[in-house]
Amino acid sequence: MRTRAGCQMDPVGVRRGLQDALMRSLDSEAHLGSEALVRERRALLHDGADLVQELLLEPVLPYDSTAPIGPIARATGLTDQETGLLTRALFSSPPEGFKLRQHQADSWQIAATDRGRHNPIVTSGTGSGKTEAFLLPVLSRLLLEGRTWQRPHGVERWWEVEQRPRWRQLRPESPDNAMRTMILYPMNALVEDQIVRLRRALRTIWDLGDPRSGSVATHQRRRGRGTFRAIVPWILCRRLPRSCGVKRRITSCSVTRVTLPSWHSSPIPGGSRCRPAGT
Repeated sequence: MRTRAGCQMDPVGVRRGLQDALMRSLDSEAHLGSEALVRERRALLHDGADLVQELLLEPVLPYDSTAPIGPIARATGLTDQETGLLTRALFSSPPEGFKLRQHQADSWQIAATDRGRHNPIVTSGTGSGKTEAFLLPVLSRLLLEGRTWQRPHGVERWWEVEQRPRWRQLRPESPDNAMRTMILYPMNALVEDQIVRLRRALRTIWDLGDPRSGSVATHQRRRGRGTFRAIVPWILCRRLPRSCGVKRRITSCSVTRVTLPSWHSSPIPGGSRCRPAGT
């Protein structure tokens, strides 16, 4: 297969194209008037320098989908409607006839049990669906717990009150304030990617809207006021998790090492007394 430029779309062709692009960029940024010096620099970069790393090829083995999701979901206590929400959220597929990979089914069943082992470890390869293997038990447990939650109250606009005794959270909630899930990743790059995936899944299950950044153009600020008032499920203030807790927290190991011993952040994990959904 070839691109429009005629380069082969294989690992060797991609590496060669990337190397040529970096060399052209270097020639442009650090221009030399002598063609001989340019050729010598190119030869050094091509042969001796680590301008482009050597190829690392990882075979991706096919993983067959063999476990129907319906019986497993019913065994964990989910209704057909909740199973449909979960399947569409994680796999963008209807539940009818959908099958899980075996390690996903095993992880869900082990994490959902209250007896014996309930901390699965999934070591399958790249592209095998490891993320879904731990999100299935986490989200299904939240769905089960969410049955008893009352409808959230409206936004309490404490900032509009002239005389207020102390700061209050944006919206009081009926469930106990406790962190239900902590998701740790070894690198921040993985956190950014997984936040997008988890937000997309949660947006399918619960109508969470979408938090907007503060860098909004001037002509859009007036239009965004109504949107801001409607953004109630997202944490937009650092004081919220310290005062009322969080149900799901996505962070990295380095950040956790800083926040856990800190007295300033201690209420965040300190209010949680629930058994983790899985590790």
